[in-house]
Amino acid sequence: MSLELLWVALLLGLSGSTHCLSMCGGIAMSMSSTTSGHSHLTWFYSFGRLLSYAVLGGLAGYLGSLVAFEGDS
Repeated sequence: MSLELLWVALLLGLSGSTHCLSMCGGIAMSMSSTTSGHSHLTWFYSFGRLLSYAVLGGLAGYLGSLVAFEGDS
């Protein structure tokens, strides 16, 4: 494996970690909170995040199916 490829892999890993920090940081902070009464916020955040992933995944799948079947007609 070349040194350039290792540097590219390191830079991609570091840039991808910002996504994890922004998506999971709120959940981790809310679960570590010692203040009672904020657990419902974690559920709302998680539900909204999962719902948005499901909607975007469904949209991507639908658009992909249109592209895939357009060439068959």
